[in-house]
Amino acid sequence: MPWSRLAAGSPLRRYQRRAVDALVAALAEPGARTSLVAPPGAGKTRCALHVAAALERPVEVRVPTTALVAQWKARVADTFVSLDEGPAEPPVRVATYAGLGRFEPGALVILDECHHLAARWGEAVLAVLGPEHRVLGLTATPLAPEGRYGELVGARSVVVDAPPLVREGHLSPYRDLAWPVLVDADEVPGLARASAALAEAERALGERLENWVARQLREDLVALTEARFVREEGLLVALCRHRHARGLSLPNDLPADPELTAPPTIHDRALLLHACAPEDPAVRAALREAGYRPAGPRRVVLVRDAGLRGLAATPARVRGAVELLAAEHRARADGLRALVLTDRDVERTGSEVLSARQVLRAFVADRRTDALDPILVTGSAFWVDDDLWPRVRPRAPDLPWREAGDHHELDVSGWPTAERVALATRLLSEGVTRCLVGTRHLLGEGWDCPAVNCVVDLTGIVAPITVNQVRGRAGRPDPADPSKVASIWDVVALAPGLPGGDRMLVRLRERHAHTFGVDDAGRIRAGLARIDRDLLLPPAALAPRVEALRGRMVARASDITRTAELWAVGRDLSLI
Repeated sequence: MPWSRLAAGSPLRRYQRRAVDALVAALAEPGARTSLVAPPGAGKTRCALHVAAALERPVEVRVPTTALVAQWKARVADTFVSLDEGPAEPPVRVATYAGLGRFEPGALVILDECHHLAARWGEAVLAVLGPEHRVLGLTATPLAPEGRYGELVGARSVVVDAPPLVREGHLSPYRDLAWPVLVDADEVPGLARASAALAEAERALGERLENWVARQLREDLVALTEARFVREEGLLVALCRHRHARGLSLPNDLPADPELTAPPTIHDRALLLHACAPEDPAVRAALREAGYRPAGPRRVVLVRDAGLRGLAATPARVRGAVELLAAEHRARADGLRALVLTDRDVERTGSEVLSARQVLRAFVADRRTDALDPILVTGSAFWVDDDLWPRVRPRAPDLPWREAGDHHELDVSGWPTAERVALATRLLSEGVTRCLVGTRHLLGEGWDCPAVNCVVDLTGIVAPITVNQVRGRAGRPDPADPSKVASIWDVVALAPGLPGGDRMLVRLRERHAHTFGVDDAGRIRAGLARIDRDLLLPPAALAPRVEALRGRMVARASDITRTAELWAVGRDLSLI
């Protein structure tokens, strides 16, 4: 059906109209490349379809998953209306990147979740793009406009920021929250082994290491100071921390810098060992065990983060998720719609990540989370809490379901991914289940469920792209709940008695350095302090305060009215 017989029937908001106008102008000429950067729930799909109608070109849409293919087709059907009698049939073709195929000549090519195209998919797209194609990338998490990504979507983007949309009522108010859990050495054996290996190498060097540290601070202090501030080398910091930890004084002409007297980190210790005795076999073995490799005479690089992986995989984080969901259930009652995300589907012996199946088993085993009637949906499984099974069975496909004690499960090889995700989405939206467990690969980006009002992150991810996508699952307004306020939870494991036991806390600080939210004064801010200033403390100082911090988190999650007030939704702040 030609565009002259179609109209885009869904109205645009003001910010969407501004974005569409800018994109149409940017894509006016054949070969043009641009992208729309906007948070989940801001209407990137709607904007893209209005751009397509304005340009009146055939449209080729490519997405990462089959579930997103189904979502896009539904949006196309909802957006366009026929100006004649009969159904609207716009010239829009939707497929996955894996099933890429050729693009129609002269088409507008829409690349959804285009941040993925810096990897191998981008090569395939470039191979089938012609000079006459116009390209529109869609993402919530842009990359630097360089390399393959820049070739695909160009150097300039149209950007829609999230906080103003919350204040204007177009995205749901939300609160970033953290639930710290304390773990012992036996729960993070990889971290304990790394620390023990470094300690053994330190003992083997003995006085040689101590004399070398003293000589470096005595003879090379000027060069070390210059290196610290010019080349950002960490050797001076590591030397001072090592010496201070042994109760020895630092050189008198060093400033009173708290960074120099903090406890040595795993990285500090690995760096000192390598710089002192780079050829020593015991040192080399210790570095490997700790996950480091030499990268120069006075530099080591972390290649396997034993601290982060061990902490991320500890079952204490699952126990923490049970506790915080119990608190959310008390506050929201049957209105809770929780999404719990993990890195992996299947449990593996010695794994360094939590699995969705491990989490579901823990949830149905605890009466507090069993009361939520949890469901699991992943790339290879669909599990239903046994209490819920009688209500789900009539809506489930006629496939060989198996009773597995506390749940029913299914080999999903005969059930398309898009269909089972759609069923799980409906069950959560309707409140048949109040907790959906899945993997970030399937539900962590692109998946739409406006009913979600609580996201629990049990992944070990730190990449800003994926962090933003996971957080974005909570932001979509819910037509069935106009007063929706969302909670976004990080479950953070701490091992105060172990070097490296702060790795999750350090990464949490890095993650929130560039994410924005509201603080207790109603200010939109980046950084971890907006959640709670105690999270800036080292683990040893934070450990005695954990219970009090959790109490504050529960209070903030429970007072959804206060969160909406802090965001000042619908208020004209220029009059305040």
